[in-house]
Amino acid sequence: MRVKNVCFEYKNRLFTSIFWFFRTRNVKNLYFEDFVLQKCGVLPQIPYLCSDNQIILCMKKVYTVYIPVKPFVAQWLKFHFGDPVKFPDFSLENQDLRRFSLSKHEYQKLKIKDTEHNGGVLVVLPQSKSKDPATYHYLGKRGEEAVVDSIERLFRRNMFCELGDETMRGCNLNIAIRAFCEKHGIEEQYSNTIKQRYYRIRDSYQKCGIDLRKKTKTQ
Repeated sequence: MRVKNVCFEYKNRLFTSIFWFFRTRNVKNLYFEDFVLQKCGVLPQIPYLCSDNQIILCMKKVYTVYIPVKPFVAQWLKFHFGDPVKFPDFSLENQDLRRFSLSKHEYQKLKIKDTEHNGGVLVVLPQSKSKDPATYHYLGKRGEEAVVDSIERLFRRNMFCELGDETMRGCNLNIAIRAFCEKHGIEEQYSNTIKQRYYRIRDSYQKCGIDLRKKTKTQ
């Protein structure tokens, strides 16, 4: 089967692309979807078959919001969720994006000054029947902070669970951190920053009498 010529509009420009893809109808075209999202900012809906055995992809516009996160968190996000970042459908992060997204009218009422984007990531707004991203594609300052906090908490859980497991097995922390960075698409120059984050979390528990450095004995 081949994918028929696809036309779609994005940022008031018309792009036309031809893709050849040999797959059956019931196999999700992940590679095609990721490529189109990264290059053009649109995602294909479910394909359907024509009489001439071609796959037609209906395209829909994707709306994104800018989220200011630290560089190593941005690298981690893009490595796992693509660029722009697209969280899983039922994720907590998408719940926060739906909850705090605003319409243009609501956003303008807040009188927020536009700022330059230095770093950070673009995040795809999830589809919602109650809050269509075509209308609700703005974030206020507090909503942005809530989404950043949600992302930071996800990163910290991932970091501490993996590094904690490795150190419990007796692995050297510096080696474990470099391996963590390599595994999650983070440049090694941020290894010391991640190390300091790990220490802060571990020490905060230790102040409450919980020593996360103790090794468990195998039965």
